[in-house]
Amino acid sequence: MLRAGSGYADGQLTIKPQPDSLEDNGRPTSIKVRPGRRTATPPAYSPGYASRRRTAHAGSASRGVIELWEVADEQRRRWEYAPHQTVGPLAFGITADEVVDALHAIRNLDHSDRAQYGPTVSQPGCFAEFPDVGVTTYFAHGSLLAGVAIDALRGPQVTIDGVPLTGRTPSVLDKWIVDHTGTNDLDLRYTHEGNPASIALGLVMRVQRAGDLVLSRPLLLTPEWVEDCWDRLPDHEWRTF
Repeated sequence: MLRAGSGYADGQLTIKPQPDSLEDNGRPTSIKVRPGRRTATPPAYSPGYASRRRTAHAGSASRGVIELWEVADEQRRRWEYAPHQTVGPLAFGITADEVVDALHAIRNLDHSDRAQYGPTVSQPGCFAEFPDVGVTTYFAHGSLLAGVAIDALRGPQVTIDGVPLTGRTPSVLDKWIVDHTGTNDLDLRYTHEGNPASIALGLVMRVQRAGDLVLSRPLLLTPEWVEDCWDRLPDHEWRTF
C-alpha cells in the first residue's frame, strides 16, 4: 500500500511508497499528488495530456516516438476483458502497487481535481497513467482499482466475447452494444456525453479524437462506477478527448 509521508506544501503532497513497493527495476520511489478544484463543466481540452501524447510510446521505447494522432493498430497488445473481474493482466480491486507490478510501467499518480486540502492516496479519485501501455487506471476505497480507460490510439486491443473494443468506429460499436444488450436482456443507458453504457457489461463506450476522426475509447468500470460515472471519475477522464 502507498502511505502518505510528511511535506505537504505549495499545493503538493509527496507520497512515499514502502521500501518493497515501487523501487525495483528502476521505477519511481515517490509519487506526486496534486489537489485542485472540480469545475462545473469539464473543459474540452487538456494541454498537459496532449503534450504527453506527443512523446508516448506503444509498448517499448525502441519503437520510437509516435506522432500525436497516429493510430498504432499493428503494435497493440491483446487483452481479454471479463466484466467486473479482469482487464488483461489487471483485476478489479487490486492495489495501486499491484497495478504497477502487473504493468511494469508508471508515469505519474495524480489526485482527483475534487480533492480537498491535505489529500491522501486512500481517498477516491486517484488515477495512474501508463503511457507506454496506453492505459489509465482509476482507484477508489483505499487505492483499489475501480476503472481502466484504454487509449483509442495506442492502448491494448481489448476484446469481450471476441469483439474488439479499442480504436474502432463508434457507430459500429454503438450498434453492437445495442444489439448485444437487447439480445441478452442486459441494461443499456447513455452518459451525459451521449455515449452508450451498460452496468452488466461494466462498460462506458467513450470516444477519442484521432486527427479528423474519432475512435472508440472503452472505459471499463465496476458496476457502481458505471452507474455513477460522472461523479466518481475525476475530471482527467472527461478532459481526455
